[in-house]
Amino acid sequence: MRERLTIPFQHFGLVNTTEDHMDMFTQHLLIKMACGFHVQACLDQARIVYNSYMASGGQQHIDPELKETILCAGVAAGGRPEWEYALEMFERTEDSQVKREMISAMACSLDIHILSSYLNSTLGENATFADRYSIAVVLEVTASDTGRALAWEFLKNNLKELRTKHKYFKCRNLATATRKFNRKVDLAEINTFWTQHCQSENRADFESEVVEPIKEKITWWKKYSPSIKSWMIKNGLIRR
Repeated sequence: MRERLTIPFQHFGLVNTTEDHMDMFTQHLLIKMACGFHVQACLDQARIVYNSYMASGGQQHIDPELKETILCAGVAAGGRPEWEYALEMFERTEDSQVKREMISAMACSLDIHILSSYLNSTLGENATFADRYSIAVVLEVTASDTGRALAWEFLKNNLKELRTKHKYFKCRNLATATRKFNRKVDLAEINTFWTQHCQSENRADFESEVVEPIKEKITWWKKYSPSIKSWMIKNGLIRR
């Protein structure tokens, strides 16, 4: 998939080149997919934008439709300095939206040691993150490709403590962690988690908030992927 996305991304880059709604939607989707699949050109360009964002003290404008993608890819393409800048932004801002953006961006690191430390900083007497943010950290790492297996184990091993710290935490809150789930294997994984850890809770809530969105994404991709492929063929980005 990475190879198939490389040429289309190199054609457009991170710059929006159209005012047509469908074309713009497809370009944004292409950019998100390219960075999500770690296409090197996408990571390189995102890191340049992210470093400029760092140099501006977080003041540089980033397309709102792509901000989450660029912050994530910037941290993924960088190292500890890029990750620590996101932590610095989280600590110094009072804006809850920026805090959420930085929690999400820090979870995008491709360094498993950084992600492990990130998870461990949510628990214990010396926890870096206040209780109201610690569960968000765990769920965001769970949503990442690199950290998913690590975070699922962390979540299962520490579920009792997390529930103690967050009395209102329910398995339906896993919707944050599963927002990128769009495959049948993901659906099977989340149902297994329910069976092992959540059966004392309301299944209807879990079904509507966690399971149904995954099913909808599976259906959406099955319905629209042919149209997206046709658009890419029409624009000479891939072969039939």
